[in-house]
Amino acid sequence: MTELNTNYTVKLRVLSPVHVGAGPDKSWQRGFDFVERGSIYVFERDLLVKYMKDHGLLENYTHVLTHGSSSKVEKFLSENVEFEKVEPLVFEYEGKQIGNEIKPLIRNGLGKPFMPGSSLKGAIVSSIFHYLHKHVGPERHNRFINKDLLGEFDQSIMRFIRPTDVEISKTGLSHVSLFNLYADGSAWESDWKDGFQINLEHFETNATGEFRLTIANGMGEYFRKIEEQVRRPLLPKYYNQTIKKEAPGEYLFGLINACSRDHIRREIDFFSEFDQAEDTDLILTQLKLLEKICSESLNVAVLRMSGNSGFHSITGDWRFKDHRSTVRNPDKDNMTWSQSTRQKEPARYKSRKVVGRGEELLLGFVRLEI
Repeated sequence: MTELNTNYTVKLRVLSPVHVGAGPDKSWQRGFDFVERGSIYVFERDLLVKYMKDHGLLENYTHVLTHGSSSKVEKFLSENVEFEKVEPLVFEYEGKQIGNEIKPLIRNGLGKPFMPGSSLKGAIVSSIFHYLHKHVGPERHNRFINKDLLGEFDQSIMRFIRPTDVEISKTGLSHVSLFNLYADGSAWESDWKDGFQINLEHFETNATGEFRLTIANGMGEYFRKIEEQVRRPLLPKYYNQTIKKEAPGEYLFGLINACSRDHIRREIDFFSEFDQAEDTDLILTQLKLLEKICSESLNVAVLRMSGNSGFHSITGDWRFKDHRSTVRNPDKDNMTWSQSTRQKEPARYKSRKVVGRGEELLLGFVRLEI
């Protein structure tokens, strides 16, 4: 009998900071969850409250939280709490001063950060969508396009591709800057947006982890025999274009790299044209290195994933053949809120979130190796 699944152990290496958020209600708040004293100390709330109770400080702490500023709360904690006894997470941080909020990574029940298999799966399906749309899909968006290319929910291609979670212990904090385009008469030029303030916990560059990737490459033959009996399709329409019986992992990595190469090349063209902002050359250097990794080996793939990776990346980068056209001709199929006009307008996709000034790394790139 044909084996139904092929299992791979995949090594993941973070190529640029990756943020998989825990949700807006989980953000760390200055004075309540963390203090800044050279390093950033992030407290476990239950341990901190217990410490306050044990030392008769809870009433005073509650009063300062209710009536004081964040600086007074930080001063109270620094003067009254032995940090090592509340087992804080400690982050070395250099850069623009941390704001009043830090967006943390998602954590498991033991409080350990991890990269969910669902996040990997979402990024992989975007790559598959890009490939199918480019080779077999319709030219324009329609409301049935997801079902047409990927299959109905109970017959989705992604039911045959299953990555597990990845444990990655090496995390850090960074300030995110906003690279943005501004109209200068009839032209557009880039600059860094003043006053933009986001601080993220992220998986550090060069951090590694492993996960299991299961591809149901033997299911095609199995389901076809059943289809003959029930006389209705059970497999996704484009199963054969996505999953190969022989070397399915290497074939899937080829699809991922095809999408990543298109995406990276379009980003290179975008930053090459709008290169007026200081240090744009550093972003271009990063992108050109990533482009080379896409062709490194059949066993290696570059994948872009998770928060702050941008519209083109999240959607599988299939809507537009380049990343410059919507700057001058906005996307009428996607109306977004404009802060300047206070109304909805067609989207231009003219900004990019970048970690650090001095590093200039676009977020979300990982290297996968079988």
